[in-house]
Amino acid sequence: MTDRLNKTSICSIVFLDIIDHSKKAVSEQIDDKTLFNVLINEAIKNVAQNDRIILDTGDGAAITLMGAPEEALFVALTIRDGVLEHNKTAETPLLVRIGINLGSVRVVKDINDRPNIIGDGINVAQRIMSFASENQILVSRSYYEVTARLTKEITSMFLYFGVKQDKHVREHEVYSIVPKEDVLTTTELLTTSGANKATDKANLRQQKYQNGHAKTVTFTLPSFNFASIKESTQAYFQQLKLVTKWLPLISYRALTQRFKPVQLLIASSILLLIIVLLWFKLFYDEDRINLNASKILVESEILNPETNVNPVETNLSVKALP
Repeated sequence: MTDRLNKTSICSIVFLDIIDHSKKAVSEQIDDKTLFNVLINEAIKNVAQNDRIILDTGDGAAITLMGAPEEALFVALTIRDGVLEHNKTAETPLLVRIGINLGSVRVVKDINDRPNIIGDGINVAQRIMSFASENQILVSRSYYEVTARLTKEITSMFLYFGVKQDKHVREHEVYSIVPKEDVLTTTELLTTSGANKATDKANLRQQKYQNGHAKTVTFTLPSFNFASIKESTQAYFQQLKLVTKWLPLISYRALTQRFKPVQLLIASSILLLIIVLLWFKLFYDEDRINLNASKILVESEILNPETNVNPVETNLSVKALP
């Protein structure tokens, strides 16, 4: 590990968090943390020690994997499978959030002279994790791009989850890993029979999705939104007429009171700037009108296919984007 100190590397980071860990009693925190550590050790037992760095975050952990990028997916699936299996018989379920990112990090020494990870890669992994719900795995766009085309089985796991914005107003394109009943275990993925099982599960998931959702979605585009554009245009022209009425006044005062050239230039420049800004705002607002109904239709169908709601008709309000 010393050969990686103070060097920037592209790594896969699995960031985990125990939900409401700090709100529990100390005895419950100890139990959850003990089980959590057991699940992590089981998940990383096949990863070479020099290819991983694990950071304890108090109510979770950050696992940096410097080997094959798909290892992060297998580790996250193994941990989630263990959590769900435990919750079947446990009186108090363990709820975790998992986020995976592929990004740049740097290995440094912490205050105890142990390897530590800093960089945008681990920061984004934490942001991706914060978007996840109970026992859900979310991955970043960068991780999806690298791993989604490795095998057909892995491709079937990803589901587009939308664009999320973190507390720093930074947007992240996020993908979800399909529920446990539709996901193969790590062992199945690595076996020959796993390929057949993966295909069967992918077909079953597609069939469930088609049966559980309407074939078409009707969008109603209200006409009053287009009328508002016309009204807005007329208002801009009224403002322009008002501004242009000032031009003769300025010209008259310039002749009668002998304005200095600098004063006349400043006044004319201000009026010209106002006219340009009004025209810019007019065309800017018109260009920002979002009428891409086909894109909205696609997103409405794929964002959350796990719901039981049949979207037979959806009313779409067309308005200027902020």
